[in-house]
Amino acid sequence: MNTRFLYLLARAFYLCKVIAASLWVRTVSLFRGRHISVGFEIPEQSRSIHIEQAVFDLNNVHLEYPPTKVELVSYKFGDASSDGTPGIASIVLQNSRGYHSSNHFVAGVTAALHNEPKKERLIISSPAYLIPYMTNHFGHFTGECLGSLIAFSHIIETGPRKLYIIAPESLIETLKQRAKWDHIVLLSVNTADRHDIVFSDAKILPRLSPWQNLSIAQQAYEELPKLPTEIPRKVFLTSERESRISNIVELTAYLSSRGFFVLNPSKHSFEETLAILRDCEFLLTENGSITHNILISRRKPYTVLTSESGLRLNPSEFVGGGIFNAFHSFHARYVICPPASSKWTHHAYSTQLFVDLDKLDMTLIDRSASDVQT
Repeated sequence: MNTRFLYLLARAFYLCKVIAASLWVRTVSLFRGRHISVGFEIPEQSRSIHIEQAVFDLNNVHLEYPPTKVELVSYKFGDASSDGTPGIASIVLQNSRGYHSSNHFVAGVTAALHNEPKKERLIISSPAYLIPYMTNHFGHFTGECLGSLIAFSHIIETGPRKLYIIAPESLIETLKQRAKWDHIVLLSVNTADRHDIVFSDAKILPRLSPWQNLSIAQQAYEELPKLPTEIPRKVFLTSERESRISNIVELTAYLSSRGFFVLNPSKHSFEETLAILRDCEFLLTENGSITHNILISRRKPYTVLTSESGLRLNPSEFVGGGIFNAFHSFHARYVICPPASSKWTHHAYSTQLFVDLDKLDMTLIDRSASDVQT
């Protein structure tokens, strides 16, 4: 008997066991009156966001399954980088069907794929591994792909079958250090943006939940060496964009005059940024994707400048961004700032803020003293 037949037989046996167990429980419950259901939500409790998030046993990942033909299709997602590289997300399709971890975005992603112009097909016949979703958007890459790619690069065996990836330019150097780079083929973002890429001999790897992905990323970077230079005691993490904080020039000057080091990740390597965030005593940050640097590196309190709406996310905003920060809710403290304009933004974290410097001073003094004491 071939491996495929044995695998299908094992799956059928497993499903029969699950069905039999379920029928048994339901039958017993008719007489005893008590049983447990999967996914039951108690209405009186705080609402939960139902997401299809699977956690995989990475010590027992099954890779001995037949390869298949898949298509990697991309659509515009996020802003272009400073060098003009477009922001994209890429979805793996098998028989024209793809997978998303949340029903909140199935319609939107489907529409985005349909709205993409017809592209030239690029055929890759080399044996490949792919994960169902990739992007060069920093926030979603670190939140959903970084740990996953590092883990899978070590799991797959050495051989002709490589893991094909898309990544932000700013993280390629650290991936070369943390992942098993000889198991990886880096796809050009421009190539993925301009082509529908057909892999004739591909295996699709699991899509890990954000929790498992971030947990792996945290483990991969927790042993970073201390920087040879002195770590600043107080740090302000910022992209220095007026689109995020309308008075950012005044704010950075104000904080600098009070001993803050202004840390713009675009001016430092990823690992240097993480080391500074991990070891500084007091940390103030903008909200949004930039906080993923903190999620990966820091295990002590920090303060976030946010709008009121940034703490009142709707379900789609939570799944599309808030879910990452939810893993750090014990450490994060918030300073509520008014919006600088009424202009609509695609996510509450993107709301342009105005930071009142007079009100900020006492907040920082009080919280900084508290954090240093702890």
